[in-house]
Amino acid sequence: MLILLPEQNDGDESNKSGKGATEQEGNEKDSDDSPSDSTDDVKYVLEAYAACFPSGFDTRKKLGNTLADIHEPIPGYKLKLEKSMDRFFHKLPVGKYVKRANWSVTVDAELFSPFGGIHARKGDEITQLKLNELDLDNTFLRCERQTLYRLPRSGALIFSFHTYRYPIQEIKNEGSAEDLATAIDGVTEGSIPDMAVYKRIPAWGEAIKEFLKS
Repeated sequence: MLILLPEQNDGDESNKSGKGATEQEGNEKDSDDSPSDSTDDVKYVLEAYAACFPSGFDTRKKLGNTLADIHEPIPGYKLKLEKSMDRFFHKLPVGKYVKRANWSVTVDAELFSPFGGIHARKGDEITQLKLNELDLDNTFLRCERQTLYRLPRSGALIFSFHTYRYPIQEIKNEGSAEDLATAIDGVTEGSIPDMAVYKRIPAWGEAIKEFLKS
C-alpha cells in the first residue's frame, strides 16, 4: 500500500497539515468531494507505504519521490503517460475506485523481491535461459491486482496492490498456455519495445513459450 499526497510548495501554508485545506475551507467544501480543477500540474508524492512483497523495486528508495520519479524506470512513461497520469491522480474524486492488473513471469520462488530479478533496464546484461535450465516448479506467473482511491478528509490517494502467483505448470494445465504465450509476444512486438527488456522477457520468454507450446 502506498499513500500519496499533493506536492507542497514552501509558501503553501494551507497544505502544510497534509489535509489540503484549513478547517474553515474544509467546511465550505463539504458539499463537494471532488478535487479542485484549478491546478492541472499538481504532482503527487509518496509520503508513506507498507509493502510486504514488493515486485522488483525498493520502496525505501521511492519514499518522498513524485509519481513521475517513482515510474522513471518504466519505458515510455515520461513520454506517453506522465502528464495524463498526473492529471488523472489530481482529478480522481472521493468515492471512485479504480482497479487494474499487471503481470510478469518469475523464474525463482522469491515472493519478497525488492532488488531486481523481475525488472531490467536497457543495456543490462541479460542471459537467455533455455527450457532445460528453467526450474519449472519455481517458475510463476506473478500478477498484481491494484486499486486506487482517495481519502475524503486528507485528500490522500491510496494505491494498494495484492500479489498473486500461479505456477507455470498450472497455467498450462488449465488451458491458458496460448493466452500467456500471446501476451509475451504482445509485449515484445508492442509499441514500446523496451518494455520487453523491463520485464526481462529476453531472459525467459523463448523458454517459457517453448514450454507452453509443448
